Amino acid sequence: MSKRGKGTARKKLFERILSPVSDTSKGFHFYEALHKPLYQTALSLQDFMEKLQTLPLPSVEFHMSRGDFSKWIADTIGDTKLSRTISKIKAAGEDLRKELIETIRKRITELRKAPAK
Repeated sequence: MSKRGKGTARKKLFERILSPVSDTSKGFHFYEALHKPLYQTALSLQDFMEKLQTLPLPSVEFHMSRGDFSKWIADTIGDTKLSRTISKIKAAGEDLRKELIETIRKRITELRKAPAK
């Protein structure tokens, strides 16, 4: 593949990562615990980051302890780099929330500014 072809593929990947999912069933559905839905769904990485700011902390900790965030980001959003970074976060409580939000914010900024190489 030529440099131009690789750049186009990379740009399309970044656009897909930043785009909303195709339907709500693929969104991230937040729960406070098993069988305790919060009836909030994130449809994009930006939406996910914004919802993390106001979610009850038990929900953030519940999903983080199960690996739900990194799995959705890798499997549905398609960002394995961000997924790996999130899976390594060891913080708890409000520090966990802050680190998740900051990590996602940095990745969104990186993807939006990245030139198609």
